[in-house]
Amino acid sequence: MESTTCLAIRHPIPQARIHYVLFPKHDIKNIASLGPDDIPYVVGCFAMVRELVQRDKLEKYVVFTNGPGMQEIAYLHFHLTAQ
Repeated sequence: MESTTCLAIRHPIPQARIHYVLFPKHDIKNIASLGPDDIPYVVGCFAMVRELVQRDKLEKYVVFTNGPGMQEIAYLHFHLTAQ
Protein backbone atom coordinates (compact mmCIF):
# COMPACT_ATOMS: atom_id res chain seq x y z
CA MET A 1 0.00 0.00 0.00
CA GLU A 2 1.30 3.47 -0.77
CA SER A 3 0.25 7.07 -0.25
CA THR A 4 1.99 10.39 -0.77
CA THR A 5 3.39 10.23 2.79
CA CYS A 6 3.88 6.53 3.58
CA LEU A 7 4.76 3.14 2.10
CA ALA A 8 3.66 -0.19 3.64
CA ILE A 9 5.09 -3.57 2.70
CA ARG A 10 4.76 -7.07 4.11
CA HIS A 11 7.79 -7.83 6.26
CA PRO A 12 10.18 -10.13 4.33
CA ILE A 13 10.79 -12.22 7.48
CA PRO A 14 7.47 -11.95 9.37
CA GLN A 15 7.40 -12.48 13.12
CA ALA A 16 3.62 -12.91 13.15
CA ARG A 17 0.87 -14.13 10.82
CA ILE A 18 0.34 -10.51 9.74
CA HIS A 19 3.45 -8.31 9.73
CA TYR A 20 3.65 -5.03 7.82
CA VAL A 21 6.45 -2.47 7.86
CA LEU A 22 5.47 1.16 7.23
CA PHE A 23 7.99 3.77 6.11
CA PRO A 24 7.35 7.52 6.20
CA LYS A 25 8.38 9.07 2.87
CA HIS A 26 10.65 11.58 4.58
CA ASP A 27 14.22 11.20 5.81
CA ILE A 28 13.68 10.55 9.53
CA LYS A 29 16.35 8.63 11.43
CA ASN A 30 14.34 7.73 14.54
CA ILE A 31 11.43 8.89 16.69
CA ALA A 32 13.71 11.10 18.84
CA SER A 33 14.76 13.14 15.82
CA LEU A 34 11.22 14.11 14.76
CA GLY A 35 10.78 17.73 13.72
CA PRO A 36 7.75 19.79 12.67
CA ASP A 37 8.26 18.94 8.97
CA ASP A 38 8.09 15.21 9.76
CA ILE A 39 4.66 15.23 11.43
CA PRO A 40 2.53 14.83 8.25
CA TYR A 41 4.55 11.75 7.29
CA VAL A 42 4.20 10.07 10.67
CA VAL A 43 0.49 10.88 10.80
CA GLY A 44 0.21 9.53 7.24
CA CYS A 45 1.69 6.23 8.38
CA PHE A 46 -0.78 5.99 11.26
CA ALA A 47 -3.62 6.70 8.82
CA MET A 48 -2.29 3.82 6.72
CA VAL A 49 -2.19 1.59 9.81
CA ARG A 50 -5.89 2.38 10.24
CA GLU A 51 -6.55 1.41 6.60
CA LEU A 52 -4.67 -1.88 6.95
CA VAL A 53 -6.45 -2.73 10.22
CA GLN A 54 -9.83 -2.07 8.63
CA ARG A 55 -9.00 -3.81 5.35
CA ASP A 56 -7.63 -6.94 7.04
CA LYS A 57 -10.32 -6.84 9.78
CA LEU A 58 -7.70 -6.98 12.52
CA GLU A 59 -9.00 -6.98 16.08
CA LYS A 60 -5.86 -7.80 18.06
CA TYR A 61 -2.79 -6.02 16.76
CA VAL A 62 0.35 -4.18 17.85
CA VAL A 63 2.01 -1.12 16.30
CA PHE A 64 5.59 -0.34 17.32
CA THR A 65 8.87 1.26 16.33
CA ASN A 66 12.40 0.47 17.47
CA GLY A 67 14.99 2.92 18.75
CA PRO A 68 18.38 3.46 17.07
CA GLY A 69 20.15 0.62 18.91
CA MET A 70 17.37 -1.81 17.97
CA GLN A 71 16.90 -0.89 14.29
CA GLU A 72 18.27 -3.07 11.52
CA ILE A 73 17.92 -0.08 9.18
CA ALA A 74 18.75 3.47 10.30
CA TYR A 75 15.44 4.93 9.17
CA LEU A 76 12.23 5.46 11.12
CA HIS A 77 9.69 2.74 10.37
CA PHE A 78 6.70 1.19 12.10
CA HIS A 79 5.66 -2.43 12.47
CA LEU A 80 2.04 -3.59 12.44
CA THR A 81 1.70 -7.16 13.66
CA ALA A 82 -1.28 -9.41 14.35
CA GLN A 83 -1.89 -13.11 14.96
